Amino acid sequence: MRKFFSLLVMFVLLLFSNSNSFSEELSENLKQAFSNAMPFDKALKLSRGQLFPQTADGFSFEKKDYCIVMKESWGWPSCDGIEAFVILSMPGVDTMLVEKPDSSGYVKKDDWLSLDKKELKKSIQIIEDGLREIVKQQSINLNTDVKFGGWRTYPQLYSEKNYIYYAYDGLFDGKRIINIKATVLDRQGYIPFTIIPANNNLNSTQIEKIINNVLDSYKPKKEENYSILLKEIKLPLSVL
Repeated sequence: MRKFFSLLVMFVLLLFSNSNSFSEELSENLKQAFSNAMPFDKALKLSRGQLFPQTADGFSFEKKDYCIVMKESWGWPSCDGIEAFVILSMPGVDTMLVEKPDSSGYVKKDDWLSLDKKELKKSIQIIEDGLREIVKQQSINLNTDVKFGGWRTYPQLYSEKNYIYYAYDGLFDGKRIINIKATVLDRQGYIPFTIIPANNNLNSTQIEKIINNVLDSYKPKKEENYSILLKEIKLPLSVL
C-alpha cells in the first residue's frame, strides 16, 4: 500500500504548458536540449508497449535532454522515473510523460470500489499534502512562486479502460496549469502517465476525453493486458 502511494506522489510533476512558462533567458544547456528534440513521427518503444503519435507536429526527447529540462526549468532533482517525454503528440495535449512501470503485481479494482467516504477523503488529503510539499520544493529550487492550486478532478476509477486518474491545478507565478495523472493498470502492476493539456480551463468530462485519447495512443504488449492475470494484489487505498 505504501509503495504504491509513494510512487504516485513521487512522480507527480508540476509541468508548464508552453514556452512562455520557461525563463526568458535560457541557459546554453536548455537551448541545446530543445534543439536536440526529435520528430515524434513513429512509435516509441516502451518497457511494456508502444506509444504512437497522433499528429505530425510532435517531438520527443532523449533522456539526457529531458533531464536538463526537468532539472533546470522545473526544479526537479532527478529524472530517473521517466521513460518517455513527448510534446504536441496529439490535439489538446502540450506535454506528456510516461513513467517507468511498476511490477508489484496485478491490482484488483474491487478494492477501490469498496472504499467508503471516510477512507476516500483521508487518502485524498494525504495526496494533497504530498503535492504541496513537492511544489514547495520546486519553488525553492527555481526561486519562483510555485503552489498547489486545488483539485480539478478528484481521484476516480475509469473501469472501462482500467485506469485511475485525477487532475489538479498548479500555480506558476500565478499562472494556472492543469496537471493530469492517469495510472494505467496492467498485468504486472501499473504505468503512470502525466499529461499537461494545452487548455487550462477544462472540466472533468473534457479531462476524461483527453486521457482516453492519450491512452488510445498507447498500445500495450498483448501479454501485458489487464485481463491476463499473473497474481493479484490489493489496490492500496493511497493510490487515490
